[in-house]
Amino acid sequence: MANDERRGFVDREPDLSAAERFVRDWAKAMTVRNRRPLPTDFSHVPRRQAEADEREAIAIRKGFKFSGTERGFLIEETLLHLIEGADWFGENTFVSSATDYDDVKNGADGVIEVIPSEQGDRVPRVAFDVASGTAAEGLAKKLEKILYGGQVRYFRSEAQVDDEGEPTDMSLTGIPFVVLGLDAGLFGSLATTMYDARNKTGRRDPATNQMIPPSGFDQSVLANHPVKALLLEQACVQLRHQRGNLQAVAILAHVEAELEKIKSSPEFRRAAVMGKQSPTHRGLTLAR
Repeated sequence: MANDERRGFVDREPDLSAAERFVRDWAKAMTVRNRRPLPTDFSHVPRRQAEADEREAIAIRKGFKFSGTERGFLIEETLLHLIEGADWFGENTFVSSATDYDDVKNGADGVIEVIPSEQGDRVPRVAFDVASGTAAEGLAKKLEKILYGGQVRYFRSEAQVDDEGEPTDMSLTGIPFVVLGLDAGLFGSLATTMYDARNKTGRRDPATNQMIPPSGFDQSVLANHPVKALLLEQACVQLRHQRGNLQAVAILAHVEAELEKIKSSPEFRRAAVMGKQSPTHRGLTLAR
C-alpha cells in the first residue's frame, strides 16, 4: 500500500455514500500520519540487504496493475487503521504495521503481539492480512498461509525488549497467520456508525489561534461493534486450524477471550436483537 492508487484514494467510485467519503478522508489522514516502516529502519538485517529489499518492493509495486475498486481498498485501509489504533484485539496488545516489502512479498499487513502476563514469558504473535470481497481464487491463495505459517522479515517487538528496555528488531518465521476482512454491505454499516459519531465541533490551534475544522470520530462507539466481533471470530476460526503451532494456541486463547467480552456486552446484545449483528455468516467466505 505504497501510494494513493494502491490505497484506493483515487476517486474511481462516485457512488460512495457520504459516510464512506467521510471514512475515506479519515483513512487518508491516518495513512499520512502513520507511514509504514521501511526495511532500512531496522537493525537486524544488513543495510545493503535492507536497501535491496526496498528497491525490490518498489519494483513489484510498479508492476502491479490496478484492478481493485476504491471501496475495496477503502475497506482494507480502514480495517488496518482500526486494528492498529482502536485496540480491536484487546488493550494488552501491540499492533505493528508491516513494511511494504513484507506486504508485497509475504502478504502481511501487520503483526499483533500479546503482552505476556509475566516478564520473560514467550510473546504470542499472529501476522495478519486485511482483505475485502469474497473472490475465492485470491482468498484461497492468502489462506494457504494458514497451513504453513507466515513470514515477516522486518518486525520490531514492543513486548520483547532488550536489556536497556528498547524494542527488539527481528524476523519471524512460521508465525500464525490470519486473513481479516468484510464485504461492502457490512462496511457500509461500519462507515455509518463512524459517520454518526464524527466530531462536529472544530478546535482552535493554540499556536496560530486559527480554527481547525472538525475531523475524526468518537472511537468508543466501536468498542463492541459487530464488525469487531466478526474480525475476532474470523481470527478464531483460522487459528483453530493452526493448533499444531504453539503460538497459535496461545494467541487463540487471547482472541477467544476478547470475543467473549464483546458478545456479553449490552451493546452487542442490542445489535443482535435489532438484527444488525451478523459475525457468523458474513465477511470473508473462506475465513470460516
